[in-house]
Amino acid sequence: MAFGVTSEGFVKKTLEDIKGELEASLRAKLGDGINLLSDAVFGQIVGIIAERESEIWDLAAEVYASQYPSASGQSLDNVGSLTGIIRLEATGTIVDVQLTGTPTTVVTAGKVVSNDQGIRFALDADVTIAAAVAWAATTSYNVGDLVTNDSNIYVCTTAGTSAGAGGPTGTGDAIADNTVVWNFVGDGTGTVSGDFTAEETGPLACPTGSIDTEDSKGAIETPVSGWNDARNLEDGTPGRDLETDEEFRIRREALLSSTGNATLDALIDNIAEVDDVTQSIAFENTTDATDIYGLPPHSFQCVVQGGDDQDIWDTIWETKAAGIESYGSESGIAIDSIGNPHTVKFDRPSEQTIHVIVELTKNDDYPTNGDDQVKAAIVAFGNALLIGDDVITSQLYDPVFSVSGVVDVTKIWIGLVDPPTGAANISIDRDELADFDTANIDVTST
Repeated sequence: MAFGVTSEGFVKKTLEDIKGELEASLRAKLGDGINLLSDAVFGQIVGIIAERESEIWDLAAEVYASQYPSASGQSLDNVGSLTGIIRLEATGTIVDVQLTGTPTTVVTAGKVVSNDQGIRFALDADVTIAAAVAWAATTSYNVGDLVTNDSNIYVCTTAGTSAGAGGPTGTGDAIADNTVVWNFVGDGTGTVSGDFTAEETGPLACPTGSIDTEDSKGAIETPVSGWNDARNLEDGTPGRDLETDEEFRIRREALLSSTGNATLDALIDNIAEVDDVTQSIAFENTTDATDIYGLPPHSFQCVVQGGDDQDIWDTIWETKAAGIESYGSESGIAIDSIGNPHTVKFDRPSEQTIHVIVELTKNDDYPTNGDDQVKAAIVAFGNALLIGDDVITSQLYDPVFSVSGVVDVTKIWIGLVDPPTGAANISIDRDELADFDTANIDVTST
């Protein structure tokens, strides 16, 4: 049998192969009567030499395998780098936090807040608290509007028209103000939002309101004079663990099997490689007329979640077919290889806010924070949906039942309005994305 690099690949000698060869050589030189039992002198010498030679063969096999996708660890990274494919690094959960306090207060990058689970988040870039707009009587407000009243900051959670006098007061949620509803955010007359990234990498959950320093949910770990409170008004965007060898192999194979430039598959694959892009999809219209989706003739549309606008414009320009126009509302300039500017367009998915009502029965195994766990499980399900995926009510039962102590789920209603009025599935258009947030999920457990 041939060993080493053969027509069938690398064939490694086993420990038994090596021992057999050494014993045969000793018998040929010293006679068949030589004692090669394991407790004899020559037998022990054979064992020592065979073990060391076996380690050399193991090393040779690893060196050979390191040149192929079957490699692992750093060797697999080296294989990927030959074709410009890099392992995805671990990232931390990012959460948008609303800071409140005294206007003109500067909060510098690196300042830390924690949530109710003790997870620490560091500010990505310097922010300056700015004076908030004062609440006004008989004024139309939209969801997300921020105002100051009674030296506090409030956020609009239900659009409407404010009362003729007074305005929101107190430090609670669901504060009625004629037809407007407000939530308390924090103490102060100024506010600013800032992105905070978890110091620990991985898909750590940070639900809406889990950072709320006024309500003793978490804390400002590195205080700044003039910075009073912090609260996250939306769920954090989960980070990820370091890409595993198997995940890396699958992604590498998919990228290498794509059909190069000037195709939809190439656009999707190349955009997916842009930093911080979480998903992408593309459509084309090859006809001479505008299609039913509004896509002009002989054009294509890329819908991209995440990533830097300029990086995406550049990638589209480098990948698209010559003479075919890009379509979308995100318009920018890409520079070609000889310095000429070109307008490139793409779209962000239109996020459709999903409201959910869950009613369930429980037993003694249901955790004290079971309702929050149900909300988190539903959001995790929603985060796994792709652009254009419909929301199917029956699929929500599995995440609810994944929480221990859930005996029965007696009601799940979903909808695009608050509160939802039925259990009908929600149709999501091809350029839309279902958006789940714990703030929009109501759980009743009995």
